[in-house]
Amino acid sequence: MSYLRIFVAAVLLTAAAALGLAQAGVGYPLGQWATVAAFERDTGAAIAGFSEAPVLQAMVADGSLPPVADRLPLEPAVVAPAEAVGQYGGTWRRVATRPTDNRLIDRMGYEPLIRRARDGTAVVANIAHRWEANADGTEFTFHLREGMQWSDGAPFTADDILFQFEDVYENEELTPTFPAWLTVKTARPTLTKVDDYTIRFTFSDTNGLFEEVLTFRGDGLFAPKHYLEQFHADYADKDKLAEAAKAEGFELWHQRFGPQANATLNQDVPTIRPWKLASEATGVTRQIAERNPYYWKVDTIGQQLPYIDRMAIDVVQGGDAANFKAMAGEIDMQSRYMSFGNFTLFVENEAKGDFQVRQWINPIPDALKFNLTHKDPVLRELFNERDFRIAMSKAIDRQEIGDLVYLGVAVPWQAVPVEADPFFVPPVHIDYDPAGANRLLDGLGLTARDGDGFRLRPDGEQLQLIISSYGAEEAGGGADMLELLKDHWETIGVRTEIRVIDRSLWTENRASGEFMVNAYLTVGIHWSIDPNWYVPVSGAQHGWAPESARWYATNGEQGEEPPPEIGKLQEWYGQMQTTADPDERIRLGKQIIQSHVDNVWMIGTVRYPAVAIVKNHFRNVPQEVIQSWRLKSPGYTNVEQYWIEQ
Repeated sequence: MSYLRIFVAAVLLTAAAALGLAQAGVGYPLGQWATVAAFERDTGAAIAGFSEAPVLQAMVADGSLPPVADRLPLEPAVVAPAEAVGQYGGTWRRVATRPTDNRLIDRMGYEPLIRRARDGTAVVANIAHRWEANADGTEFTFHLREGMQWSDGAPFTADDILFQFEDVYENEELTPTFPAWLTVKTARPTLTKVDDYTIRFTFSDTNGLFEEVLTFRGDGLFAPKHYLEQFHADYADKDKLAEAAKAEGFELWHQRFGPQANATLNQDVPTIRPWKLASEATGVTRQIAERNPYYWKVDTIGQQLPYIDRMAIDVVQGGDAANFKAMAGEIDMQSRYMSFGNFTLFVENEAKGDFQVRQWINPIPDALKFNLTHKDPVLRELFNERDFRIAMSKAIDRQEIGDLVYLGVAVPWQAVPVEADPFFVPPVHIDYDPAGANRLLDGLGLTARDGDGFRLRPDGEQLQLIISSYGAEEAGGGADMLELLKDHWETIGVRTEIRVIDRSLWTENRASGEFMVNAYLTVGIHWSIDPNWYVPVSGAQHGWAPESARWYATNGEQGEEPPPEIGKLQEWYGQMQTTADPDERIRLGKQIIQSHVDNVWMIGTVRYPAVAIVKNHFRNVPQEVIQSWRLKSPGYTNVEQYWIEQ
């Protein structure tokens, strides 16, 4: 048994004892049990039978849907209500800022093979009702739920995982670069179908992080083969596929496959998530998602989930419009796009809008990321000077940012993990010390200034920094904060320009390395499952040493070999991945973060709470929620157990 499952088992026993039998799991900190048998064992309660939503009862009565017992797997997962067993019905109103942003396949449908529990830490069973790993962490066997079905009633089996792995990920037309998260030292695993409900991953080396990585990436490890094979050249007539592709505006079959497989945009794609897209997704101002009648989880009295019948997702023009709808009481529950800058306005509108303003835990510090592989050799040399980065950090008045932008509740922070992360190391260089910053810059030879008092580069040109942002507060680029940063840096003689650009262009520039300084967030918890924030190992998406990341990801075929200190980060992460010893993994992870603390590879600014809007009739949203993409928040809180009081 792996260390993760030993930990989970211990927490299960402790939690069950603390809860007592009478509560029958309400408020259970892990959120769900793997099976009915596990629930009954831990609580002493019994689930005698299963029931369903009235809308589904009507469909069963008219013969258009099988009985609920026939739609559930032999062993459904059991979800604990956060505060009370719910009522069926209602529409959950949300907003998105673009058609692809309905989040039905992640934040609103967090369903990997194994998942993070509701405590945000433990790893528990999910699609796989149990799993085993061998002692050296090279072999992982997952047991799927017999009788589990897609939303159209087709069986969910090992073939759906093999299809995604072999026919999508290993097909170079569909996936030119095999997913790095599925590799160890760039080596792919072997995936074996043991039987219809058992799969086994075998790695050539220890993959000590695999189980945790699956909690984050594992919701992309399966696809409905029975539906998608009609669009795949290995299964369908190639000539007909080519004709269909051209008729829909594509040149090749594989260009058409992606949109057909996208359950965010294609309402015909079967799903195993709580709600399924039931309307057109593009060209509309409102998307509709309806309950999945074959969803495979029940509550603690045997009611099939989800409680809520449907979602209505309004597609609005940006975050400001989303915030205005929330203030007007037109959003039932949402944190995404809710700006802390509007906190006072939200509170002022609580009574009128009939909602609560909640402060969720935000483990994500805002950060400034110098391009350490910038094409300008003068800037590159400066950016790679530790004293330069420390000086720019000391020049930031984080207290002023917290007081003026975040109502005095922000915490000065570096671009390092928070206390809850197992690799936490206390941050330094967060003191406001402009005099010290000036001394460091003078010590680097940046003493010459122009007529406006701005420092000159060693080549005689004005030292000007351009901070790139797409202007979103939740991405570390709020306009008010950036203007303060500009003032702080110009106070020490560094000319600073804020450049707010379209998000797609910003993303493109980040990937290509066409930036000086990016204003963006960094990860404060569970970063080891998505290491690029602190270790440049996969492409350039997090943007502080893009060419070093490209070099690592391509085994030296592209990019640039990193300097020794960056190379050490990559080496340590490789060792983290390939040790089965959790204590050694912690030691290595702390080493990586200590390097960030000492070298200030990125500059942090502040941490502040995340805002969530919750209507007063919207129930079962936990009071304390961690707002983190690593947890697919609020997905890890079991959104399927939310309900609307009628």
